[in-house]
Amino acid sequence: MSELHQNILNLFQSGCSENINLAYQLAQGQEVGLGNLLSPYTDFLPQELSLHNVHTFFSKGSLQIVKPLEHFSHVIGQLKHLKELTINDLGLKELPSKIGNLDQLQKLNVINNFLRFLPVEIGQLSTLEELDLQKNYLKELPLNIRNLHNLKRLQLRGNHLTQLPEELGYLSRLEFIDLGHNKLTFLPYAIAQCRELHSLMLTTNQFSVFPEEICELPKLTFINFSYNQLNELPEQIGQLSQLEYLDLSGNPIEHVPDTIAQCTQLKNLMFSKHKLSFQQQDRLQELLPNTAIEFDFSYLF
Repeated sequence: MSELHQNILNLFQSGCSENINLAYQLAQGQEVGLGNLLSPYTDFLPQELSLHNVHTFFSKGSLQIVKPLEHFSHVIGQLKHLKELTINDLGLKELPSKIGNLDQLQKLNVINNFLRFLPVEIGQLSTLEELDLQKNYLKELPLNIRNLHNLKRLQLRGNHLTQLPEELGYLSRLEFIDLGHNKLTFLPYAIAQCRELHSLMLTTNQFSVFPEEICELPKLTFINFSYNQLNELPEQIGQLSQLEYLDLSGNPIEHVPDTIAQCTQLKNLMFSKHKLSFQQQDRLQELLPNTAIEFDFSYLF
């Protein structure tokens, strides 16, 4: 009996329904998505098997059922055909440098861990289209993030970011970016080069000035700028001709320029805790007759 057949037999004999199903798929020569590659039964698999057939590697669960990080670091660099990698809720403090070997990876999720930095090898993931790093402890991004030319979605909500590198401007295919719940006070000027960007999430940061470079993004349709410290919007806001949704809730807004009337596609405009007078509110409704405007309540009263 070959090593492959023996290991498939071992999977059957493990008594675990997930492993029995996996063994059947492997016996049929199918591409497989492993429910938990780092489970104890992984040791039954020959090395070449985990390299060739794995298409999606999903590792989620309690620390009790996941092998030590050293094992993970050894395995991850070998999964050359990996398209999607999810390693959420595992208490990881760093990503192994060998992650740069995954030159076919399209989607990487590392949510709710303890990452404080990203390895420079992250810049080698040139096929990556989605990167989700929500709920970590990142304070900065590596400069070679500029090499992620195919990146379309970048999610960084719930980190400790105070600034972003100008290299973001090289992400010319970026369509969606979530920067909510960080400590940002400004955006890099180069973000204006992300011409495909349609959704921008900046809720719960520390902006006191609306970044004018945002107004140079021709495809922007959705902005969530809630719970910052904005007092006014710039005259350039009218350049956002495709804007459909603008959330300014939780900002002490005192002034909105008449140029907002040029945002003819605007469907929803949201305020709360603002400082707009009744006259200013009436003016906005005149300027945007086809927009649903929610004023909630004002700091003035």
